[in-house]
Amino acid sequence: MLILDFAGDIVILAGSLFMAIAALGLWRLPGLYLKMHAATKAGTLGCGLILLGVGIQLRDVHSITEVIILIIFITITNPISAHLIGKIQYSQQS
Repeated sequence: MLILDFAGDIVILAGSLFMAIAALGLWRLPGLYLKMHAATKAGTLGCGLILLGVGIQLRDVHSITEVIILIIFITITNPISAHLIGKIQYSQQS
């Protein structure tokens, strides 16, 4: 069980690093489209890794099922919302 706890901690740490990269991208990148790209790609991966690490540490079938559903939901909705924000911004520039 100690190995699974350690693996979960490593995955959560990796997800936290990706979330920090996403936050740094939002802070440092100049335009809306670049900021959306950083938030969508790194944010989705970071959130997915954090949820995966939590699922590894919980080791309950019900919790793992919920974590998988959440990962799928975030993977689908983050790019769609970023696309809609970009589409609205593009239509307002024209």
